[in-house]
Amino acid sequence: VQTCALPILKRLLFNPQILNSNRFINIDGHGHRIFNYVQGSVDDNGCRYAGLFFVKNVRGITFECLSLYPEKFNLSHDNNICAGAFVAACHCSGRLVFKDCRVSGEVSVKCTGNDQAYAGGFAGMTEVTGVENAFQAQRNVLVDNCMMEGSVTAYSEDDMAYAGGFIGFINAPELDFESLVTRSRNRAAILAEGDDDSVTGFFGMDGIAAGGMVGCDRDNGGNVVLKVNSCVNDGSVTARAMDDDNAFAGGMIGCHDSDGSHKEERVVPYVSNCLNRGSISADSDDSDDNAAGMVGYCYNDDTTFRNCVDSGELSGRTCAHISGSSGAYLAQCYWTKDDGYYGIYNIEDMSGRKPDLGIGDLHPGSDESGWLIRDGRLDLDF
Repeated sequence: VQTCALPILKRLLFNPQILNSNRFINIDGHGHRIFNYVQGSVDDNGCRYAGLFFVKNVRGITFECLSLYPEKFNLSHDNNICAGAFVAACHCSGRLVFKDCRVSGEVSVKCTGNDQAYAGGFAGMTEVTGVENAFQAQRNVLVDNCMMEGSVTAYSEDDMAYAGGFIGFINAPELDFESLVTRSRNRAAILAEGDDDSVTGFFGMDGIAAGGMVGCDRDNGGNVVLKVNSCVNDGSVTARAMDDDNAFAGGMIGCHDSDGSHKEERVVPYVSNCLNRGSISADSDDSDDNAAGMVGYCYNDDTTFRNCVDSGELSGRTCAHISGSSGAYLAQCYWTKDDGYYGIYNIEDMSGRKPDLGIGDLHPGSDESGWLIRDGRLDLDF
């Protein structure tokens, strides 16, 4: 295991360090903070990457107890572009872990050509390249007790864009993985904007997606689960598509693309104990746009929500306080605004417009420890 401790540094230009070794890497900041640095970039196979690290091949990498305060973090390129304060892009056979970390600043990327833009407060995109044992396959991405402040912007002039408070895009192969974002808070403004003229993108996904925690996650036939637990979004989330493109915006996840192979496990919470207080907006000139307090859109009906609350403003053609998809499973979910929108898009009989009028008849569960709602009132002390 390779371990490093980073000191406090000021006013430096950081070009990404390329990690390409068959190792487990642990970077422990020991509570240190990195201030006032300018983030540089590196080109690889025609793509541009910006972040402290560009992970090409490792067995797993962990960041702990480290805070980043970039002074300047915006760049443009005419090909695929990925940016994240910690990791521009991560291709690894193990786990990408962030624990007790914080970013405060602007992460902004612009693709000026016919390619994709990926931006995340912590990591622009992650992709599993293979596993060596069952332990590694258990969890692909873990974000635990982290904070994002500032702004995250992904813009593409002629293709797709993905932006997330912590991770812009999660891509998984035909294997069994679980990613988890837990006990974390986003206060950053999230914006994904693009003009997608192609049918499918770099990972076979089409559309523009923005999420308070994750912009978009996608599996390619595997039994993949992305869970968001005990998280709060306070930042505005906006997905804006030009021409005939889809736009998805969610307080937790912009878009979840899954084949539904884990539908039999839907009693396990997918999004649980979460609160959205940010404004959620999706806008498309000629196609679908979905805005929701938790998940903007899911490409199948296997998403489960338990004990979630939305109190943010919604804007778009298709709006819902919990799920922008017409199929989902809700338990103990609430919203505070009487604006005519439902918990699930266009399903009136699953409404719970006030905090004391929730749904408790679908998989209500029995363990109330750590819940955001106790006795009909919000509890935000976690």
